[in-house]
Amino acid sequence: MMHGYGYGWYAGMGGMWIWWLIAAAVVVALVLLVLRLTGDRGGRGESHTPRETAKGRYARGEITRDEYLRLIEDLGR
Repeated sequence: MMHGYGYGWYAGMGGMWIWWLIAAAVVVALVLLVLRLTGDRGGRGESHTPRETAKGRYARGEITRDEYLRLIEDLGR
């Protein structure tokens, strides 16, 4: 004699584990998406010298040529 509805205890437990796996996959996907969108490198050994940083800023157009040359001159001291 069955008590209740559905396919029994085993089907209910299996369904619960599937939902936990789906929820975990969604959380991992969201974390990876946020890390990629924010450009977080996670400290992977990418260290830049101040000169490289100035060069990158100049290349991206964040600073003018005069500002770049002034920074390089100041860093040379």
